Amino acid sequence: MFTDSNGIKIHKPDYVCRYIHSDDGDLVKYKLLRSNLDEERWVSIKDTEK
Repeated sequence: MFTDSNGIKIHKPDYVCRYIHSDDGDLVKYKLLRSNLDEERWVSIKDTEK
């Protein structure tokens, strides 16, 4: 079960992933839900995955 940044539960997430360097230099895996592609809103998987 995934929750997007709007708090919407997603049973079958449809997203693309990329790795982004955080401020401390670590690589963090981020996902972008395809429904949010227009907004380019990337959210950290480890922050949103339940």
